[in-house]
Amino acid sequence: VGHSMGGAVLAALELRQPGSLARVAAIEPPIFPAAVGRLARLLTSAGLNPLANAAVQRRRAWPSAAAAREHFGSRMAAGWDSRSLDAFLGGALRDAPGGGVELCCDPATEARCLGLPLVASEVAAGYDGGAAVTL
Repeated sequence: VGHSMGGAVLAALELRQPGSLARVAAIEPPIFPAAVGRLARLLTSAGLNPLANAAVQRRRAWPSAAAAREHFGSRMAAGWDSRSLDAFLGGALRDAPGGGVELCCDPATEARCLGLPLVASEVAAGYDGGAAVTL
C-alpha cells in the first residue's frame, strides 16, 4: 500500500517489472495522462503548480505521534479505517531529532516530485498486462 508518491513508486515498479510485488494498492498516486503531465510541468516552470505549491507548505512536524494522528485523522484520512491510518502513519512518520515526530518525506522533496509528475504512458512503457496494481 502506498499513498501519493509512495503509491506512484510502487505502481511504477510493478508495471515495469510485473511480479516484483504480490499486489499494489496505490492511493492518490500522482500518475497522470500525458496532457495533464505536460500541463503540470509547464505550471511548475511558472511557479503555478497547485499540487507542488500546496506540498511545499505542508506541515512537517508534530509534538507527538498522537498529535500527528489527530492531524491526519481529521483531514486527508478522515474517512479511513483506523488500521489504514495506523499503517500510513507507521511509514510516513519518524522520530524527530528534537523530539516529537516528523514526516519521513520532506515537503520540499514532495513538491519537487509533484512538479515533475509521472505520466502513465511513461510509467507503463513496455507493460505486458501481468501486473497486479489497483489505483
